[in-house]
Amino acid sequence: MFYIMNNHYSGVVGKGAPVDFHIATSGTPALNFGIGTTQGAAHPSAAKLFVDFMMSDAQQIIQKNNEYSLRTDVRPPEGMPAFGEFKLMPYDIDRALAEQEKLLGWWQQITGVR
Repeated sequence: MFYIMNNHYSGVVGKGAPVDFHIATSGTPALNFGIGTTQGAAHPSAAKLFVDFMMSDAQQIIQKNNEYSLRTDVRPPEGMPAFGEFKLMPYDIDRALAEQEKLLGWWQQITGVR
């Protein structure tokens, strides 16, 4: 896959599926996920509390659900490498969108998925 679907992988491995996880030597795209408050939020104190929760207690919950945590002090999902163990490729969303039809055609040709 082009990106790490660790929740699916860890889930099927947990059920005993005979699959292995490999990352291409060229790397995997880094997809940015983040959390923050918005300026002018209707309830700024609640927004700040939510962000604080998401960066503290929720990270353990996320990890227990076979997802990568946003924090480096939380271990990676079961059977998955730590972020520092694989090469991340830059992800250029503007280029990807400009080349979307070409990329989709290539993907369909290579995988047979339509």
